[in-house]
Amino acid sequence: MKRRLVKGILALLAFIPLVGCWNAQEIEKRTIVVSMAIDRNESGGLTVSIQVPNPRQIAGGSGEGGGGGGGGGAVEVYSGSGPTLESAFEELNRKSIYPMFLGHMQTLIFSEELAKQGIAPILDFLRRDPEIRRHMYPIVVSGNAKDALTVQPKLEQIPTYYVRNSIESQIDLERVYDMTLGKAFVDLSHPGKQVPLFYYFKASKDGFVYDGMAVFHGDKMVGALDPTEMNIVLNVREKKAGRGVVAFCPGGKIIFGPNKVKRKFTITNQPKAMIAIELEGEVLENSCNFTIKDERALEKVNKIIARQYEQIAREVTARAQRELKTDVLQIRNYVYAYYPQIWKRVNWETMFPHMPIQVKYDVNVKRIGLKAQ
Repeated sequence: MKRRLVKGILALLAFIPLVGCWNAQEIEKRTIVVSMAIDRNESGGLTVSIQVPNPRQIAGGSGEGGGGGGGGGAVEVYSGSGPTLESAFEELNRKSIYPMFLGHMQTLIFSEELAKQGIAPILDFLRRDPEIRRHMYPIVVSGNAKDALTVQPKLEQIPTYYVRNSIESQIDLERVYDMTLGKAFVDLSHPGKQVPLFYYFKASKDGFVYDGMAVFHGDKMVGALDPTEMNIVLNVREKKAGRGVVAFCPGGKIIFGPNKVKRKFTITNQPKAMIAIELEGEVLENSCNFTIKDERALEKVNKIIARQYEQIAREVTARAQRELKTDVLQIRNYVYAYYPQIWKRVNWETMFPHMPIQVKYDVNVKRIGLKAQ
């Protein structure tokens, strides 16, 4: 309820820049942008593409009626290029009838190539623009970012709204990380964080596929975590349940659906991090060669699921320390907040890749379904 209230207030705030436009005629004198995609072009500069709704083609709009979801013409895509973001915007403004209005943007899309090169100048430009909404979702796509604006999902007329609604519904279910542009600004400014996570999507002709989170070290993307790996990050970093997990057992597998999580950090002077996580949930599917009919069998299931989580956690921490060399679990923020003496004594960037990290899970299955098996 509290989250919905906050979303409602933020949605209301998005319209504040329009308060000065007292009639529809003045409002129409702005080109409304709902999404922006940024690519690195061949000359080394930037190509900025914008997605603009076409009111005549949207159901309920004036003039010609809109067709089914994703019908052609519901949005228009325009591009401008230049050595800097400002010059690319200037070219876009020359192509537009009216000045662009960025206050309704829902998503900000970067190509993976650009994200890996660094996006600090772009974020600096966006931070200085008063029209840019902080409550928009930053996304990295494999391939060209512009191509993501031309995707036509069948369930929405405006593709950007499909992505936004998909992200928000999964956030409410605690299945994905909650990241907005404003939170990215905070992470990059906070000495205890410095590791923003952007949504990582693959775009196809018919829609978008969520493929985990893009991991940044400062302003540069250093890799990505898939949805299974993100379960551990959600448990540790956000105290959120995450998605269901498949645990393998003799004769088959158990699908576990978590719904409650508790987390406890312990940091020693070495320093060493020990993270204890308690998970509650239910068995969604069981194809093992034993039935869950008594406390002994239930305890066996708890241990099988816990081992699976711990194995994934070991893989995630190993990737974070050896491959990404980035504290995706954000242990540094906990040390910065609660262990200032350790924080002042160590250099976190050089120490983290060698720091002992142990993640222990205690799983408690509360429900096994209508039929105990």
